[in-house]
Amino acid sequence: MDDIFKEQLVKRHTTSKDITKKVAMLVVALIPIFIIYTIIPITIMLLAPAYAFFVYVMLSTVQVEYEYVLTNTDLDIDIIYNKKRRKNLFSGSLKDIEIMAHIEDKNHEGIFNTAVKTKDCSSGVTKENTYAFFIAYKGERTKFIIEPDEDFLQIISRTLIRTKFYRKK
Repeated sequence: MDDIFKEQLVKRHTTSKDITKKVAMLVVALIPIFIIYTIIPITIMLLAPAYAFFVYVMLSTVQVEYEYVLTNTDLDIDIIYNKKRRKNLFSGSLKDIEIMAHIEDKNHEGIFNTAVKTKDCSSGVTKENTYAFFIAYKGERTKFIIEPDEDFLQIISRTLIRTKFYRKK
């Protein structure tokens, strides 16, 4: 059997919640600057660069992409902030997945509702290719929501047995 390697990037859609978060961060960032400037104007010159950097770092976490990497039967999911900073969210084997089904599959809703944690690694919009998988990850029963493309789904369907993977028809 040939080795399998597949990558996919999924960009998180900007929601009204994200825009509200950015505006709130800017407002919260400006309030202390005005307070400090009115009390001690010289302090603002010393603190402004550090504070500006802090605000930049906070705002850069709003632009999010997810990268799915499948190597043989190992799946890695990373979150990428502002196309610069990367953090691993999941590393595991497809063989450890208890069940995988479309997010709107009513037959497996009860199983997915027993998850202790839910990690949404999708664009945030439910589509035809929005799936959830259930796995014991780091000692907790976790539901991951992903958006694999058709190639990814084909590879997953060949790896997972039919009693674990339910494709949307």
